Amino acid sequence: MVEAIHRPEGGGAMLDLGAEQLVFPIKVEQGGESYLALFSMSVPGEHEIIRMLDSSVNKFHDEGRARFVIEPASREAQIQAFDRHFVSIGGVDGEPTVEQQRAWLDRHPRLKLRVLAEGFGGAEFEPEPENPGTERRGLRISDIVENRVRLAWTLWDPTSAAVERVVMSHVLRPETAADDKAYRQASARVETHRRRNSWRPLIDHGSICALYDRMAERAEGCVIGGQPCRPENKSDWVARVPAWHKAAVVQEVFSGGIVKNA
Repeated sequence: MVEAIHRPEGGGAMLDLGAEQLVFPIKVEQGGESYLALFSMSVPGEHEIIRMLDSSVNKFHDEGRARFVIEPASREAQIQAFDRHFVSIGGVDGEPTVEQQRAWLDRHPRLKLRVLAEGFGGAEFEPEPENPGTERRGLRISDIVENRVRLAWTLWDPTSAAVERVVMSHVLRPETAADDKAYRQASARVETHRRRNSWRPLIDHGSICALYDRMAERAEGCVIGGQPCRPENKSDWVARVPAWHKAAVVQEVFSGGIVKNA
């Protein structure tokens, strides 16, 4: 089985996109104490993640007299996804069976949602490291050569028995007018129900992920089968980038929140 954490000789921890299982370290409060639970999960396919993301959009409802209600989306799809991909919990006292672990989790569905949100969806934006010797004035009027978005993902490495923070740089080509139009079409639609006075945003996560696939050039800090994720082997790795990460990267590029390299 391919290990999620890859360690090149003399280098730091990298993510192997070919891994079929991931282990997420999740802190669980119990009896006033904090415990580290190690959730082993199989990796869902991209289409499954997209369906789950599409089903998780909140609905907005106007009840009049300045009363505005946000109704949470159904969590059923997320809980079902967790159940399909749950493997086991490590670091549990008494070594309960997987069936006993599942029965306990069924009594704590919020923990299932946390594993999805903090585990699979828990990557954080990582700023570019600052170079003290870099001049911050004197912007050059030249072409933007790439979009770079850094994400940090916290995983458990069974080999070293330690929490690892893997930093990945997603490098995308400069966006075009066609890309911008595709992004707006995928993210700017709203479904309204006039009789119910309700509406909800319709985000086409499939189109968002497809936009990432078209624009992505490299994924630094990641490997596929031990090989760097470069343009020449893009067909091998781009489909393995988690859809959660694709959506976050594209949103960051088109929201103007990143600093681009010129």
